[in-house]
Amino acid sequence: MKWLALMLGASLLLLVGALLLVMTQPGGWGGTTGQSPAPLIETPLQQTTPAPRTQTTPRRPYLAQSTQAMAERLETIVRFRNPEKNPYDNERHVTVIKERLLNARDVRQKIDLTADLVMALLFAGRTNESLRTLLDLRKLSARYPELLRTDARAVTRELFGLAYLRLGEQENCLIRHTIESCLLPIAGEGVHRIERGSRSAIEVYAELLGAEPDNLSFRWLLNLAYQTLGEYPDGVPERYRIPPDVYDGEAVTRRLRDAAPAAGLSHTALSGGVAMDDFNGDGLLDIVTSSWGVHDPLKFFSARGDGTFEDRTTAALLEGLNGGLNLNHADYDNDGDLDLYGMRGAWLGSFGEYPNSLLRNNGDGTFEDVTASAGMLRLNPSPTAAWGDYDNDGWLDLFVANESRARPRPCELWHNNGDGTFTDVAADVGLDHTGFVKGLVWGDYDNDGLPDLYLSRIGDTNLLFHNDGPAAENGWRFSEVGERAGVTLPIKSFPT
Repeated sequence: MKWLALMLGASLLLLVGALLLVMTQPGGWGGTTGQSPAPLIETPLQQTTPAPRTQTTPRRPYLAQSTQAMAERLETIVRFRNPEKNPYDNERHVTVIKERLLNARDVRQKIDLTADLVMALLFAGRTNESLRTLLDLRKLSARYPELLRTDARAVTRELFGLAYLRLGEQENCLIRHTIESCLLPIAGEGVHRIERGSRSAIEVYAELLGAEPDNLSFRWLLNLAYQTLGEYPDGVPERYRIPPDVYDGEAVTRRLRDAAPAAGLSHTALSGGVAMDDFNGDGLLDIVTSSWGVHDPLKFFSARGDGTFEDRTTAALLEGLNGGLNLNHADYDNDGDLDLYGMRGAWLGSFGEYPNSLLRNNGDGTFEDVTASAGMLRLNPSPTAAWGDYDNDGWLDLFVANESRARPRPCELWHNNGDGTFTDVAADVGLDHTGFVKGLVWGDYDNDGLPDLYLSRIGDTNLLFHNDGPAAENGWRFSEVGERAGVTLPIKSFPT
């Protein structure tokens, strides 16, 4: 993951909490009068967010009927779900908030909606518009000091700082991406050629540190801004400078190079899954990627044998199979060809009722979505899954983890029937667990010849299910032994 994006994302999420706290306290949002914010960017930005997609699923007669049906199912879910149930559909949130602003009846409501719009625009990547709206918010709040809290101005300034850093990232790391973009410590070709975002961010964080000189977050982001300009460490005021040896660490490492552009793999999308293997039988390792974005396509990159790849998504008959935070592969039907399984809906809460996809490799460089015919069509938020032959019958089975929040969504254990179909036996064997599962792995931890299962959960103890094997009366069973085995921690675990 690109470190700059990660740092900005984490800081932005923390700031959202502060923003919501200010908005929900007596006195409202707002900001006091005082020094003007760093100058806004007046030159229009190049569009950095995708243009709105069509709301009609195109007919693709060359696709298998089952694949076309899944593509249409996915598009229908996106089209008809209430956008407010999807906390990450930022473009639609912007539209909704703007409509509400037009109908706002009082100043307090207008201030709160404008604050909502600032955040929605920033999350949507429309940074320039977010900055302008943030200035409007500050001016509006200053006219009504009776609605303000004393800490509102500081939160406003923090938003300006993060927005300017995001602006610099968009204009340089995204639009003018290089093989060193966003890699810490930022140097060489990673230095920004368009400086206005980082220059403005430096002004903001210098002011914030003047009021809070011991704030490590402000100090870190100030040093980061100087890095993006190639002026670290000497350009950073000494009292705020972070020593360069902080980046050395204890391990001996070498700086890695981003080879994706030269290899033909610089596809831009959100976080997702990746599978690397020989999917077309030519002896070369191919790459398949998914993206969490509900409109982002599955991509198939075929290796050419010279260190580069060709986008063969259309030729592989994978068009329309959008979305998916995770992806794995296995030969589930024992035909010698590697098949794919894609997981969707993770992190989306009540909006996460999406189907996963079982993609059968036809052996000729193409795939077919056989989820429905395999009996595996379910609508759940699924972050991860793992293949394993739990009953040692020679056919790979599949455990699918689901996220349970307000509504219980039991995990699934799909027993491979050996004829291209599966049966969910999770409840029968004691694996219909409900929890916020984020990672899982099969492994025979006690060397008894039977694969056991370990689940990692956020905010709760982790679970180890021992494979008890076939029982005379109750059939195959698993028993939870995590506490006895001493493997329930950490509570804030993530992948396995």
